[in-house]
Amino acid sequence: LGWHVAPLKQGIERNHLEVARHAGWRARRASTKFKAEKA
Repeated sequence: LGWHVAPLKQGIERNHLEVARHAGWRARRASTKFKAEKA
């Protein structure tokens, strides 16, 4: 069971990392757009 759970857990962690990275990229892009509209 251990060898089967490990890769699944790793995959979930990698997915969370990807989601967090994507959210950060979107937030950065949104803030840049917001600043451009304000200026």
